[in-house]
Amino acid sequence: MSDRKNGMTLKFDRIAEGSGAEALCRLENGRAFLEWRFHLEAYLGEECRKLTLPGDGEEFLSGRESPEQLIRLRLTDSGENPVLECIQFLREEEPLQSVLPQPEIWKGTAEPCLYKLEAVLADREGNCLDRIQDFLPLRQVEHRQGSTEVLLNGEVFQKRMVRYGLPERGNPAEQQRLILEDLRILQRLGANCLLPEAGDSPGRRCLGRLCDRFGFLVFSPEKTADRTDIPVFRGIRNSFFLPGGKGPSPLFYQYRAKWSREPFVYLVPESLKRLDDGKYAVCCYSNCSRVALYTDGRLFEFRTGELVFSFCEIPCTKPTIMLTAEGDSCSHSLSIHKSFTKLSPFDDIFPLE
Repeated sequence: MSDRKNGMTLKFDRIAEGSGAEALCRLENGRAFLEWRFHLEAYLGEECRKLTLPGDGEEFLSGRESPEQLIRLRLTDSGENPVLECIQFLREEEPLQSVLPQPEIWKGTAEPCLYKLEAVLADREGNCLDRIQDFLPLRQVEHRQGSTEVLLNGEVFQKRMVRYGLPERGNPAEQQRLILEDLRILQRLGANCLLPEAGDSPGRRCLGRLCDRFGFLVFSPEKTADRTDIPVFRGIRNSFFLPGGKGPSPLFYQYRAKWSREPFVYLVPESLKRLDDGKYAVCCYSNCSRVALYTDGRLFEFRTGELVFSFCEIPCTKPTIMLTAEGDSCSHSLSIHKSFTKLSPFDDIFPLE
């Protein structure tokens, strides 16, 4: 949008919420009530001013002589069917509102439904002056006052949160690829929300959009007071991966046993210890209710419980300790030579708390 007399140009603010078209969603009686805010950038000479309409932009625009402009919105569902269209003049003081009678609600990792949003800034004759496209999750997130409890679509949201630092290397395309890899790992882990490191960057905005796609809620570091007990995706301490490392730490499998629904077992190499009587002890992480341990291919013991399964007094007469843990349609094997256990530096590390 350009005003020749004043030399002013308006464009969508693509780094703002919704790439410039933000939807505030309220769910009630099976309907989604939407109220729209538009984030724009006004260029006047070398000056750039950010505006939010309705809000702090009407007074700025009212002193400018320009033809009336309008914003036209269009939503399509996952089947690319048009479900909503909205039109409003830019200078309107009242917010643009709309309603969807049968919305596809974004339900986190279970159902991360997204609508495709297209917004066009046009002149009175309908000529396109600027256009944005984005994906829109329809959800209602509420923070209960005086509590750390969060409601998603009216129901208590059980946080399975991970602190996440953006990749520091590569161009934007490479960063996006690395974030995608990390989110797939977190999806397998069973996490459902992220706490990004403080700061603002194009990578942070890319992370937000990808989290919508995978079903992760993103929380603000500024509004999360106690972060000490939240595991770190990549870091030196309390982390799933060491910086530069590809293999997960034992903590990753500990949380996978706690969060994941897909059956799995994992014998922790760092937990294997040679006892004073020459026998061995090992620990297994699993989300199965019952785990069997085999040594040299023969059943040693069944254990029932949850998350952490400890096995002691395991005999071994061969040079190599060969163990296999089995759960519900899953198994994991571990082989370690006896000479390694005598020199193992891991005795002081395990058990993990």
